[in-house]
Amino acid sequence: MKILFVRLFDSYFDEAIKRAFKKLEIEYDERLFYTPADFNADDKLTSLVREEIKKSKRDFIFSVNYWPHIAKAAHEEGIKYVSWSYDCPLNIVGTPEMEHDTNEIFLFDRAQVKGYKKKGIATVHHFPLAADVGWWDTFRKKKKKEYEVSFIGNLYESTLPGLLSQMSEYDRGYINGLIESQQRLLGYYFLDEVVDEKIVTSINASYEKSKVAKGTILNREKLLYSMSTYLTYLDRISLLSLISGRADTYFVTGNISEPQKKILRNVKIMPPVSYDTKMPDIFKSSKINLCPILRIIGTGIPLRALDIMGCGGLLLANVQEELMEYFSPMEEFVPYDSYGDAVEKAVFFIKNDTQREKIAAKGHEKVRERFNFADRLKELIGMVHT
Repeated sequence: MKILFVRLFDSYFDEAIKRAFKKLEIEYDERLFYTPADFNADDKLTSLVREEIKKSKRDFIFSVNYWPHIAKAAHEEGIKYVSWSYDCPLNIVGTPEMEHDTNEIFLFDRAQVKGYKKKGIATVHHFPLAADVGWWDTFRKKKKKEYEVSFIGNLYESTLPGLLSQMSEYDRGYINGLIESQQRLLGYYFLDEVVDEKIVTSINASYEKSKVAKGTILNREKLLYSMSTYLTYLDRISLLSLISGRADTYFVTGNISEPQKKILRNVKIMPPVSYDTKMPDIFKSSKINLCPILRIIGTGIPLRALDIMGCGGLLLANVQEELMEYFSPMEEFVPYDSYGDAVEKAVFFIKNDTQREKIAAKGHEKVRERFNFADRLKELIGMVHT
C-alpha cells in the first residue's frame, strides 16, 4: 500500500501519523503545500495537488482535516481522498466537493456527522480520534506533582459581543436567553436545534438598519460558532477563576489579554508549550488536568481529552456524550456537570492521591488499548474502499 500524505498546515496529528505509518509498515510520500487563504477554493493549490497525484501511483490521498481543494483534485484524477479531522466544526460550511464519491471524510463528532447526513452528504463517517500513547510513554512519569490544577488551551475571542451590539432589542434578548440556558446545561448542546434561519433573517434585517453593521451578512453556521465560542470562553474563565480560589491553578496559554489576567488574578499564567515534547510534561506533572470542551462539539471526544489520559494524567472534563460512552466515569476519568461540581471534585482528588492515581492509570490503559494511533489508523484504512 502506498499513500500520498498531503499537508496544508502543521497539525498536531502530523508526527503521530508518520510514526503510525512506520509502525504499520505503510509506504507513504509526504508533500507539504501552503495553507490556502480561501478555505473553500484555490485553483493554484488544486492544480499543484493534481500534478503531484499524476507523478506516481498511490492507493489514495490522505490529509489531516478535510480540504475541498484536495477533494477536487482527487476527484478529477479518479483517486480516493481520505481525511481525518480533529477540528470541529470544519473550517468550511459545506461545498459541492464534499459530495464527490471519491471522498471518505472521517469526523470525530457524531453530532456533526448527523448534521451533514441530514444535508444529504453521504461521504462523512463518524470515527473517534486517537492519542500517540507510545510516544507519550517515552516521557518519564513525574514522581512529584508540580501543579495541583492545570489547563492547556486558550480563552476564545468570540465575535458575539460585537454581533449583539447591533441587533434589535428582541433578537439580543433572545440570543442572551439561549446563552444563559446553554451555559447552565453541560453535556447537551441544544443551540443547533433552536437557532434557525428565522432568527438569522431577523438579525440580518437589524444589521441593514444599522449604520455600523450595514452590509454585514450573518449565516446560521457563523452565529452558532460565535455563540459556542462565547460559551466556551465563559466556561473556561469561570472555571479557572473558581478553582484558583481553592487550589494552585496554572493556565498554559499564548492568548490572554491584560483584562483577562486581572479576572484570573489567582491563576498562574504560563507561556505556551510544544505539543510533541513539553505538553506531556505538564499533563504528567499535574494532579488535575482541566478540559472544558468547546461547546460546539456536540457529542465527540476532543483530542485534548485523549492526550491527557494518554499521558497518564487525570482528566477532569465536562460531561460529554461520547466521553461517557467510551470511558467509565469516575473510573477512567472524572466528569463534572456544573462549575461547582468541577471545583469540588478538583479539591477532592488533589487531596486523595491513591484514588486519583487509580483513575488516571485506568484512563491511560483504556487509551493505550483502544485509542492508540497505530490501531486507530489501521482501522480507518480498513474502512476505505479504494
